[in-house]
Formats: sequence, C-alpha cells, structure tokens
Amino acid sequence: KERQKEKSMIELHSEEVLIQRDLTRDRSSIDKSFTLTLPKEPFTKISGASKSMVEITHQNDNELNEQYIARNANLKKRSMKISNEGSLPTLSEIQGNVLEIAMNQSGSRTLQRFVEKANQFEIEEILNEILPNLSEIIRDDYANYMFQTICLRATPRMRLSILKAIAGDLVQLAMHKKGTHSLQALISAINTENEAVIFLTIISNNITNLSNDHHGTYFIQKIILCFSPKLVRALLEIILNNFENIVCNQYGVCVIKAIINKYCSISSSEQSYIITKMVENIDSLIQDPYGNYAVKQILDVPLFSNLEM
Repeated sequence: KERQKEKSMIELHSEEVLIQRDLTRDRSSIDKSFTLTLPKEPFTKISGASKSMVEITHQNDNELNEQYIARNANLKKRSMKISNEGSLPTLSEIQGNVLEIAMNQSGSRTLQRFVEKANQFEIEEILNEILPNLSEIIRDDYANYMFQTICLRATPRMRLSILKAIAGDLVQLAMHKKGTHSLQALISAINTENEAVIFLTIISNNITNLSNDHHGTYFIQKIILCFSPKLVRALLEIILNNFENIVCNQYGVCVIKAIINKYCSISSSEQSYIITKMVENIDSLIQDPYGNYAVKQILDVPLFSNLEM
C-alpha cells in the first residue's frame, strides 16, 4: 500500500519542472532556463558491470587529461626557457619543435627575434622544417607573425619554395583574417618578376572573388600597390572584364579605386581602358551606392578629369 501510494504521488507530480542553472562559459556567467522532464518510472540502480564500465571511462578520461596537462606544461616550460629576453636560443635548441613553439605567444616572439638575427642558412633550416605545415602557420594567431618575419629575410629562392608549398591554399589563405596579413607581407617582399608572375598565375582565376571578399580585397590592393604597372596590367584586364560586378561591391570598389590611383600619374593605354569602362556604365554607377565612389575617385584625379568622358 505504501509503494502504491508513493507511485501515485509521483504520477500526480508535474512531469516538467522549471529550474534555473548557472552556466559559466568563456569567463562570463550566462543565466539560462530550461525544462527538465522527469521520468515516470523511478531510477534504477547501476548494475555492477555498468558501474565498472563507468569507472573505466572515468579512469581513461583522467589519463587523457593528465597527458594533455603534462604536454602543455612541457611546451610552456620549453617556450619560457627559450624566450628569455636576455638571450636568443640556438638553432639546435629550436629545431624539431618550431611548429609548436611558433604557435605559442611567447615562443612566436622569440622566433621572430631569432629570425631577425639569423643568417641565411639558419633561416632556410627553419623554413624547411615548417614548409609541410605552412598553411596552418599562416592562419595561426601567433605563428603568422613569425612567417611574416621570415618573408622579410627570405631570399628569392626561399620565397619560391613558399609559393610552391601554399599554391593550393593561396586563395583561401588570402580570404582568411590572419592569412591575408601574412600574404601581404610576402607580396611586399617579392622583388623579382619571376616571383610576381607565378603569384599572379596562381590567383588569376579568382580575382573577382578575392576583390569582393572582406579580407581578399586587401590582398588584391596590396598586389596593385607593390607590383609594377607592367605586371598589374594582366590583373587590370581581368578586373575590367568583370568591372560592373566588382565596382558595385562594397569591397570590390576599393580595388577599382586602387587601380585608378595606380595609373593616375602616368599616361598610358590603361587609362583609356578605365575611362571606357566608366563611360559604358556611367548611368548605373552614379546611382549605385558603391559604384558612385569610383566615379568620384576618377574625377578627383587631375590626369583623368582632363580627359573627355
């Protein structure tokens, strides 16, 4: 009778109970209400076999946690050791661990200082070690700064190795928030026509997508700024063939303005191409929320404003 009475009381109790639970996530307290549905049947006891399995699972989790903590502690200790502000590590001290060290904030700073002082042999040894993981490094919050430092010290042959290693990922890297900065550093360092031609060949089929991308637009603008007018001409032809699509985009219009600035001080056939495209689309451009900035830009340039449109 007592069990039957207890069972009846449970069934009469509401199956849904509103409870409040504090959840801590990313260092902020979030108050969240949710509904907990109680089972109609009483909870059963965990069997001996199930209990053993639970204990084994907890034991495995604890072992994994201990291994993770130990690994991070060793990495932190090694990074702190080599990041002593009073001295730089030797090549032998960092070889074999460059990737791990570079992805640590203090370790990345140390490697940047090391590369700044290193000779060409040491830089090449570091570069050869990270080439298989270069795309990962370029996207990393800390390691990308080390990569940028390497770009500034690398020889043309080293930069060609970099281009070869990232060729398949270059477009995606250019549209990444960290990757675009890394690649802009590489563009600034390029000083041979062979490197520039290879660079442009890799991205030639993705100029429009890059121009209209939030991060990719800065990548294209950097190319326009740093490469010679002769090399930029190949880029210009692709851009003008997709002129309306690019100029009417909030990011693409910045590329068009960079093109206008590139040729504002020289008289060339490129100016005629730009003027022709502007005239062909003038009615839609002056009414477009982004295209009108291109019209204003070209009218503000003395050399262009003197031409008849």
